[in-house]
Amino acid sequence: MGNHVVSRVGQILRARNVELRSWPEVSREVAEANDHRKDRAIDHRTLKKLADPEKDEGQLRINQFIALDTYMIALGEDAFLTKDRTVVDSIAESLDVNFLVAARQYEGLDDYAVSRWDLGATTRLMRTRLNQLRVRIWDIADATLWEKKDSRLADCPNVAVGSPIANPGTEQILCQMLGIEPNVKCPVDSLPFLIVRADRDKKNRSAFVRTRRETARFDAKRKVELAPGKRAFVVDGKMYKSTDVEDYALLVAQRTAGSGHVQAVICGLSGRATHHLAYVLQSGQPQDTVPDPRASEQNPPVFVALYRMHLSDADGKTKVVGESLVGKPTLLRRSEGEWQFDDRFDAAC
Repeated sequence: MGNHVVSRVGQILRARNVELRSWPEVSREVAEANDHRKDRAIDHRTLKKLADPEKDEGQLRINQFIALDTYMIALGEDAFLTKDRTVVDSIAESLDVNFLVAARQYEGLDDYAVSRWDLGATTRLMRTRLNQLRVRIWDIADATLWEKKDSRLADCPNVAVGSPIANPGTEQILCQMLGIEPNVKCPVDSLPFLIVRADRDKKNRSAFVRTRRETARFDAKRKVELAPGKRAFVVDGKMYKSTDVEDYALLVAQRTAGSGHVQAVICGLSGRATHHLAYVLQSGQPQDTVPDPRASEQNPPVFVALYRMHLSDADGKTKVVGESLVGKPTLLRRSEGEWQFDDRFDAAC
């Protein structure tokens, strides 16, 4: 927190302590303002430390910042602690988080291994506010984890790293978000976003992966230009393809109905793009939160942000030298049996 924010919070807390005559009573008042939610509890010792200008306020969880803001509003003050919250902050509202990374068996190895890009992306995310949570990393080789319905996955936020081409965890999370069956090809028209591959892969059954021929009607010219080995996203009916100078990565997140846990996917057309998207999240972008569903919505909205990664070839190595949002983050909402973007997705290429 900035110094002026610390000073204002401390001033308000000290005033409440004088009026209520004890820090435990202030803690109880904070709890009442937050409907006694356990994940927003702040003990009286922490509040006393926050109110002391001579002491470090310590490290608070995002839920405790939310609790203080809710308390401030109950006192007639402005909410100023969480105004710049991010998608990572939304995930961090829980006490636990699972990272789901792809594991594959490489030739010559008896055991499974994880891509260095995916491992690097996970490491970057663990250097954010998520490092305050209880973290589990699951290497996902197939979908059997969900078939066992492991409660540690069902009852926590999950962050799937990588595309559904490589990571069965990504396939499962995306299908749960949209309410479709995993690994079953459904009509392309029913998908708000998908990945196009130049080459057919008979082993991949992902609902979100198609070939050039299957998506030709979206953009016939780009179908021809998509070179072997290259991939593209189709988002809201428009194609964004990887080239030698640009790549793309998609951030998808949804707040689960009931528990409120946030499920998220960071998915690049390449491992490099996935890794850089994790860097973007680590840097505090995008400054948007994952919303709760409206009272009239049976399906929680899905947050979507598409990033363009700018590439450069230096010393024979391709590097990401920058990134930019394609349009702006937007929401998918379920309407009349179809997923539709709240605002039409920016189609600029």
